[in-house]
Amino acid sequence: MKIFYKMTLIYILLISSALTIPSQAYNSNSIPCRNLETPFKVAVLLGHTGTHIITALGESLEKVEKDNSDKIDFIFYDAQVNQDIQNQQLDLVLKENNIDLILLELVESNNTKHVLDKIKGHNLPVGFMGDADIIPINSYNKAYWLTINAEQGGILQGNILVDAWNKDKPKIDINKDNIMQYIVLLGTPGNIYTDVRIRSCLSTLNDHHIGTQEIASKVCYWSEDMAKDTVENLLLTYSNKIEVIISNDDVMAIGAIKALQKFGYNKNPTKVIPVVGFDGIPEASSLIRNRLMTGTVIQNPDHIAMNTFKIALNILNNRNLIEGTDCLIDPTGKIIYIPNHGIITYLHYLQS
Repeated sequence: MKIFYKMTLIYILLISSALTIPSQAYNSNSIPCRNLETPFKVAVLLGHTGTHIITALGESLEKVEKDNSDKIDFIFYDAQVNQDIQNQQLDLVLKENNIDLILLELVESNNTKHVLDKIKGHNLPVGFMGDADIIPINSYNKAYWLTINAEQGGILQGNILVDAWNKDKPKIDINKDNIMQYIVLLGTPGNIYTDVRIRSCLSTLNDHHIGTQEIASKVCYWSEDMAKDTVENLLLTYSNKIEVIISNDDVMAIGAIKALQKFGYNKNPTKVIPVVGFDGIPEASSLIRNRLMTGTVIQNPDHIAMNTFKIALNILNNRNLIEGTDCLIDPTGKIIYIPNHGIITYLHYLQS
């Protein structure tokens, strides 16, 4: 992956409730681009390249750049999951003063205001990706938030569990109390995006008259090993009380399944605790195909990258922000929702 280490430590099927409002979808606040000739120079500051989806997104952006080299020049920075490194990288980008747009996936969302204050001083447009704080973004007329549709993603994840419950309730409802007892595996604490997804997932279950009860919620930092250890400890603590595992991504879901297998579950389809994930990575798809994992929501990095590319060009050319995309925009014109890409569920394979 083309990552330029400029600094080191030393030196989103369903329609969202947010409706597109054309009069507010235009980038009327943009400044004339300082680069009058293409390709536009765009700094891409990635905070979590250790996670599957961000690594894949970076690679997909590279492919988009290669296919559109006459239009855009992405310059990549890897913060190595360190906010101090990312701050130094941003300082370097601003000092060099040859960038038309910044795309920023923050290491820590509580750093939104700090970095935005720096960018404001250089009058540059910025698109935040991943988790961010919308309040400071709203305060700067050249700042936008490009995010996968979290509410839609949670609904899709919830629907996977609704279908599983309706089909296999006698197996899932271990204690026969008509309530789904679950544990949640979180990626990072205080992540607004994943918090919305979880709430939306649970609301979907409740909307289908399925009672829910949280047994535990644990942060596993997108790590398969940490998820495995966490679920092993929870199984020792709660024994047969855990009926469902809801994971913020497929990597942690895979760790959970490995823990379950150590306790005799999810080795074959006859004795399974349902596990749902997010991203649609190949290993998860294989587990679902073999009915050892219940389902996942697909995030297609190529689709996200192409939408990001088009939105970047729209910002720089003062066009409708979502022109040529399949995205939605919120009524304020600040949050752009990139749709999820469907689901994979074991029920699909049963029907095929």
